[in-house]
Amino acid sequence: MMAETAAMFSGERYKVKLHSYVYLNNDSKKWVILCHANMLNGKIMSRKIGSFYYEWGYNVLAIDSRGFGKSKGSVAVGFLEALDLYDWIIYLNKEYKPEEIILHGCSLGGATVNFISGIDGFMKNGTHSKDLISLKDLGVKGLVEDSGYIKIGDFKSDNKKLYKRCGLFSEEDFEYYGNALNSLKYCDIPMMVIHGDRDTMVTPDNAEKIYETLKGKKDIWMVRDQWHIFILLDKEKDAYKAHLKNFIDSI
Repeated sequence: MMAETAAMFSGERYKVKLHSYVYLNNDSKKWVILCHANMLNGKIMSRKIGSFYYEWGYNVLAIDSRGFGKSKGSVAVGFLEALDLYDWIIYLNKEYKPEEIILHGCSLGGATVNFISGIDGFMKNGTHSKDLISLKDLGVKGLVEDSGYIKIGDFKSDNKKLYKRCGLFSEEDFEYYGNALNSLKYCDIPMMVIHGDRDTMVTPDNAEKIYETLKGKKDIWMVRDQWHIFILLDKEKDAYKAHLKNFIDSI
């Protein structure tokens, strides 16, 4: 699949070929899209988390984010990845006609979920207004973000260069499009927030701010004595699975 929405917004140089892994589950019409952490890929996410969803009757779409796995381009730290995720949702709707979609991301993937959470309002009210279809109208039923961050600029000191890497045109754009709270405030999809309380890579206050910003149905699981994306190390696996299932069953 080609990154059409990123190209429409940021220019043809961001129109790269994207790759994913599809795991079909009999005749199910339920789907989960998995978004991986930095330096990982869709295969790892499908093995660590996709197996939960598959057991629960979901088809799994595990994407390789731009610059990782078999996807082209370079990592853009969350914003362009959210536009790519939007394209994957459009792809699912065209190719498989899903009855429901769950988005689940970890770290960079969690940030991607944060940035897409209120995508229609986020893009409509930005400095470069664009009309996109809401997640609800595309069949997205729930969002799960694990260890995701809010502000792209928290991880880089030179924002003047970073905004260009993110497909933006100015520092003013970066202030708006580089802050996921500007999308989260428009979110009308139930969302679960997961974070380890000893996470030093993405500090727990990110999760707290996300939870405070959300206006609709929401849940937060702040996990005691756990670090960044602990599930990828098979920590608290049974509890993770149980919390996730309870959330999905409640929406």
